[in-house]
Amino acid sequence: MERRRRQQRDGEDQNAHILQRRGLYQMMKKSEKHRGAFTLVEMMITMAILAVIFIPLVKIMMSATKTWWFARAKMTIEQDGRDALSFINKDFQGAYRFSMGNLLYNAGFEGYYLDIDDRPQPSIWPKADYGDVFYNRSASTAIVASGYASVTLMAANMPYTYTGPGGGGFEIRGGAGGTQVMFAFKAKASTNAVVATDVTGSVELYGAVQFSTGSGVGISSTTWTEFVKVSTLTPSVEYNVVFKTTNGGVIIDEVSVRPVSSLLYDFQLAANVTNYMYVTQTSGGAPGELESMFKIGDRATKSGDIIKRLNCYSVDYVSDGSEWGINARFYNALAENLRHLEFRLDSADLESDGTNAPITIILQMGAKVRGDKYGDPTTFTIRKTVYPRK
Repeated sequence: MERRRRQQRDGEDQNAHILQRRGLYQMMKKSEKHRGAFTLVEMMITMAILAVIFIPLVKIMMSATKTWWFARAKMTIEQDGRDALSFINKDFQGAYRFSMGNLLYNAGFEGYYLDIDDRPQPSIWPKADYGDVFYNRSASTAIVASGYASVTLMAANMPYTYTGPGGGGFEIRGGAGGTQVMFAFKAKASTNAVVATDVTGSVELYGAVQFSTGSGVGISSTTWTEFVKVSTLTPSVEYNVVFKTTNGGVIIDEVSVRPVSSLLYDFQLAANVTNYMYVTQTSGGAPGELESMFKIGDRATKSGDIIKRLNCYSVDYVSDGSEWGINARFYNALAENLRHLEFRLDSADLESDGTNAPITIILQMGAKVRGDKYGDPTTFTIRKTVYPRK
C-alpha cells in the first residue's frame, strides 16, 4: 500500500515536473517572441535615426561634389574665354579697320607680285590692267609701291561693280527687319586726271540703288578722303557695290560693307548668323592669299560649339558652283562651350567716326556641369573694346 502511494506520488511529481518544463518552454517561446518584436522596433528606430543623420549628409556631399565640378568647369571656361579674347584682341591689333567684319572679299584689291606692272587681276572685282583706258591698278592707301594696289576709274560713267564669289554679290542675313550696315571707302583724284573729278559709291540690289555716298566735283588728289554711309539692308544674296565717276580719273581703295553688329552666335538662336572676316596684314591683305575669318562650328561631342579661326593658309577658295566661297582645310579652335559671340561697331556717330570707330567684342561662355551638355544657366561674359590699326 505504502509502495503504491509512493509510486503515485512519484508520478505526480514527474507530471508536475513535465508540466513545469512545458510552462518554462512556453514562457521561453513567449519571451523569444517578445524579444524578436522588440529588436525589430529597435532596428526601425535605429534606421530612422541613421536616415535623419545620413540622408542630409549624403545630400550635402552630393551638392558639394556638384558644386566642385561646377566651380571647376566655370574656372575652365572663364580661362578659355580670356584666352580666346586675348587671341582675338592680338589679331585685331594687326588688322586694318576697314577689313574687320567686312562682307566683301578682296576689298583692298590684293595682288600677288611685288611689281605692280605684272600683278594679275584682282579676284572677284572687274579686270583692271595697269595702263587700261577703263580701270587701272595704282598704288595703295597703305604704303606707296608696297605691292598692294588701288583701282583707278579712268573713264567717265563707267561703273566698277563688286560681284562677289560666284557672281552673286554679297549676302545679308537676319530677320525681316533688316541689318544695319556701314558702307565705307576711301578715294582721291588721280594725279593724271585731266579735269576736276568726283566719285559716288552705292549699294545696289538688282540694279536699284539702296543707298549711296560720295563727293562733289573737286575731290583732293593729295589726300585720301573716307566716305561713310550707315543704312539698313533686308536679307538678300544679290547685293552689289558700284562705283561711278562723272569725269574719270578717281582712285578708290579699302572698300567695306560691315554690319554694325556682327552676331556670330547666340545660344538662344542656336544658329550661325554670319562669319567675321578680317585682313591681318597691310591694306589689301596677304598677296595672293585670302582674308582670314572667325567662324562658329559645331563639335560633335559634349564639348559643344566652338570658335574657329580660319587663316589664309588653311582655306580653299572656290570661285563658282554650288560650293563657292571659302572652305576650311583646318582651323584653330579658340574656345568651347560658347553661348554668345558678337562684334559691334561702338560709336554714337558712325558716319563721323567711320572706320575709326572702336570695335567692342562681347564673348559669353556657359558653365557646364558634369553630365550636362551646356550646364547651369549661369554664364561668364567678357567685353573688350579694341582699336584696330588704321
